[in-house]
Amino acid sequence: MQPLLKLFSNPFVRKVASVAVIFAATFALYVNCWDNPFVLDDLTKIQQNPDLQVTSFNLSNFIFAYPEMTTQLHNDPSRPLVYIVYWLCWRYHADSPAAFHVVSTVVHGTIAALIVLITAELMLQIFGFYSLLAGLIAGLLFVTSPLIAGTVVYAYGLSDVLSCFFILMAYYILVRPSHSNRVRRIGRMVFVGLCFILALAAKQSSVVLAPLVIGTDLMTRRADRRLRIGEVYVPLVLIAVGYVIFRFAYFGAVGDLEGRGSTVKTFSYLLFQGAMILKYVKMTIFPSGFTIDHLYMPEDISIAMQLAAWAAIIAVSGLAIRAMFRADSTPMSRWLSFGWLFFLFCLLPTSSFLPTVDMFVERRAYISDIGLFILAGGAAVWMMRQSRTANVFTGALLAAALGAQVYVSLERSDVYASTEKLWQESLALDNLNLRARTNLAVHYSATKQFEKARIALEELMAYDPKNGGIYSKLGYVYMQPDYEHHDDAKAWTYMERSLQLLPDNIFALYNGGVLLLKHGSFAQSEKLLIHATELNPLMAAAWLRAGEAALFQDKRTEAVIRFRKALDLNANQEDAKMYLRKMGVAEK
Repeated sequence: MQPLLKLFSNPFVRKVASVAVIFAATFALYVNCWDNPFVLDDLTKIQQNPDLQVTSFNLSNFIFAYPEMTTQLHNDPSRPLVYIVYWLCWRYHADSPAAFHVVSTVVHGTIAALIVLITAELMLQIFGFYSLLAGLIAGLLFVTSPLIAGTVVYAYGLSDVLSCFFILMAYYILVRPSHSNRVRRIGRMVFVGLCFILALAAKQSSVVLAPLVIGTDLMTRRADRRLRIGEVYVPLVLIAVGYVIFRFAYFGAVGDLEGRGSTVKTFSYLLFQGAMILKYVKMTIFPSGFTIDHLYMPEDISIAMQLAAWAAIIAVSGLAIRAMFRADSTPMSRWLSFGWLFFLFCLLPTSSFLPTVDMFVERRAYISDIGLFILAGGAAVWMMRQSRTANVFTGALLAAALGAQVYVSLERSDVYASTEKLWQESLALDNLNLRARTNLAVHYSATKQFEKARIALEELMAYDPKNGGIYSKLGYVYMQPDYEHHDDAKAWTYMERSLQLLPDNIFALYNGGVLLLKHGSFAQSEKLLIHATELNPLMAAAWLRAGEAALFQDKRTEAVIRFRKALDLNANQEDAKMYLRKMGVAEK
């Protein structure tokens, strides 16, 4: 026993043991999700993405000028690092979600291990003692958090996980004491700069690193702050500003590129986010009310409540900043202030300053919640040191909290194993969520549950009879040969109605064109399909069918051009290759 106690008195051994506990907890909790199938955006961004099926690596497949239309079924050039990792996972095990889930789990565990070390280091700088226990509590709360779990078990959530990893890597290096050797300090900053750039290549909200480091230095009252202005602060700010300028110049926007044209008005979005920031806090402490689709609109909360939420945030933040600068503030007040400001700093870039389509997305809390968990870890250890009774009470409270989080997180993993469960969960919270109803109907259609899809779509049509998208989806159901009530005439009636309501409905244009092609109306089919390619030039299937429509009208030149275009967009278009061979024309 004595040699064992002596072994664990070694600081390095205690660090290794703490990290081992974190990884054991991470794998025990998330190994059950490795068999989860692709769901939601995983399907279009990963499984059906032809760019990931290219066998040879070419950087131009990951970084290119952002197209005016959606990048559905293609890589997102604003997050190249994420898609490079996707590509590598696909190379390891094509069309299997396991590799994607394993990567997320391993990186998630590594982030939790960094939280252990960061918390312990900050405890030393603020409280004056190094506490791996505080770090272990913070790390375990992070690992088991149900609000965080939805990001880990969702393959498309990798952008948040990767950006957080590189941000924390850079942050951990910078919160530790500086080397006296200038060459080593420069080398450290080169590594930090690389981590920062990689974080930005995963998600734009990583710009938070600069204010996060500066704020931490002020809170810990770091002695070498003046020296770090030129060596640390200026390079971080320059990288952040340079990235924002590049993003705007190269991609045409700073915020949500996918949602351009659908984003909420900036003022309404900003005003609403105060209430949403408080909701993130509430869902972290009391994990309930989860859904993939929090369909909030500005009118859902009164202006008075929105202003009151911001007033509360400003008041708490004012007290935190006051504790940062007051010479007589206690270590505990500075610790609480640090945890809050860490949370707020990390949440603001995605929650307030970069408008997007959705008012509230659970994944946005992935990195910001670290501040709350660090706060909880340090506060718990401080409580334990007050008295024996406080020690027992705090330990029991933590055990109960961790147990509850594990239980709910396991449920989250189970829900994320099924697209149907995800949308049913949304409808359980809001039965009038038409977006959830629509997506559930699309899921039924995609999984060939056509009768369920028809019923769901007809219910939607009763709610919203002027919605052209519903008619196109109903038409798609009726045109399926596998559907027991298959009826091409009825399918075309619905497609036609859809196009009357939405002339630019690309779904109706494509499927209507395919339907007309099947029944020999080649000229009309060609017109619809060409319009589809005009709206989305990246749609390889539309180019292929437009080529068929031209070929069947003996328009050989147009057909060749379109078949080649289809192959340019998707090299696996075997039908395009077949037509070109029959025509005696080379693929290129």
